Parts: sequence; structure tokens; C-alpha cells
Amino acid sequence: LGVIFAIGGAGSVAGAIIAGRSRAGFGPSITVALLLVSIGTAFVPMVSEVSILGVALLAGSQVVTDPAWTFFNVNELTTRQGLVPIDMQGRVSASVRVLEFGGELAGTVVGGLIASEIGLRETLVVAVCLMALNAVVFAASPGGIRNRRGLQVASPGV
Repeated sequence: LGVIFAIGGAGSVAGAIIAGRSRAGFGPSITVALLLVSIGTAFVPMVSEVSILGVALLAGSQVVTDPAWTFFNVNELTTRQGLVPIDMQGRVSASVRVLEFGGELAGTVVGGLIASEIGLRETLVVAVCLMALNAVVFAASPGGIRNRRGLQVASPGV
């Protein structure tokens, strides 16, 4: 299990290296990253037993998911820092973290309740579908697939 996570760590470094270097533009790059996260996560419910195939699926999940997630996080934070005035960045970052961790906590509770009703594997499939839906919603948003310009930062003092 540790080796599988180490593979993900190496993938995260790769994602950080390529973050900000995409020529496709901001919206398409983030959309692809979100889709890759959902695709990589889809490998997890496919694991049904401890076997070479199971290890390969979990390692594949790490290879696909971790670089895409790091790419997304780097670009999301960079965008937020570019849009928020410097004197408000601490408050905005803290607020985002509270919302993220609150959402994770609520998702854990809801996921546990759903899993107790329909099963673990089925709940993971639901989670993958919601992650893919997230990518579709982002793609359709104003910042999504049509946004090739990237970050439009206001000049200081504005």
C-alpha cells in the first residue's frame, strides 16, 4: 500500500511541474484535470480482491488522479490569489478551507449513510459520477472550457 501511495506522490510532483504550463488555456486545462480525477477514481471500485490486478488498478488510480489533482490545486490557488486583494487573502483562504473541510466531513457522513444502504462499491461509483458531473458543470460555466485567456488580474489598488 505504501508503494502505491509513493507512486501517487511522484505523480503529484509531475502535476506540480506541469501546472501553469498548459497551452490549452485555463478553462480547458482545469476541465481535463477534473475529468482525469474522476477517471482515476473510477479505478478504485473496480478492485474486488487483493491481487496483481487490484494493485495495478490502485496504482493506476494514483498515476492518473494525483498529478491531475495537484495540477488543479495549483491552478485553483493561483487563480484565487490573483483575484483576491492581498489584504484579504488570509480570510478568503481560511474561508475556502472551512468550506472544503466542512464539505469533506459532510460527504463522509453522507457517503457512509449511502454505503450502509447500497454498498461500498456502489457508493464509490456514485462518487465517481458526481466527480464527473463536477467537471461537466465547470466546463459549462463561464470559467470553463471556453475560457482560454486564463487569469485576468486587476492592477494593484483597483
